[in-house]
Amino acid sequence: MSDLKEEDDIKELIILAFTDVDSAFKLLGAEDNQYNRRCYIRTVFAAVEALTYVLKQKCLDRPDINRNIYTEAEIALLKEESYTLNNRAEAVSRNNFLPTADNFRFALNMYMRNSTGYKLDLSDGGWELFNKALKIRHRIVHPKATVDFMIPDRDLEIVIKGYSWFNWVVVGALLHMVEYQDGMLKQLNNIKA
Repeated sequence: MSDLKEEDDIKELIILAFTDVDSAFKLLGAEDNQYNRRCYIRTVFAAVEALTYVLKQKCLDRPDINRNIYTEAEIALLKEESYTLNNRAEAVSRNNFLPTADNFRFALNMYMRNSTGYKLDLSDGGWELFNKALKIRHRIVHPKATVDFMIPDRDLEIVIKGYSWFNWVVVGALLHMVEYQDGMLKQLNNIKA
């Protein structure tokens, strides 16, 4: 796939994921029932996983990836790969499942690696809400009883607030990156002058 095609595909993935969340939220607002609540929650975490994937792909596409910006272990995790031996004692890669919350945190930290002064703030309660929301998602995706399918108002509020925190974190990180790159461009322009 060409770089331009890959870039278009990544943009389309993000647009579809976040448009789906918006549509699911509107559907929930129009008709608040258990089915629409579950759809909204599943859609939220599909968007979280899509954005996490995109952040990791952007890291792997960096022109400076070969200048030791990431360790071999970090590159393997960015690729979601691990290694083992097959039955002929040959090294082979295999897909590596990474827990959603840790995977997002790792992807964001790797994406922001060269952006001086950025640190993901986990102390404001948002990270805790995000993890609670993720547990609610796991409960409805892997139900063991009928009650696991039910989404009370409190759980829905947790998911909405956890997703809001996620969005603010991503927007804040991207704004920080823009400011960082703007500062770097100014420094380059001063060197040229």
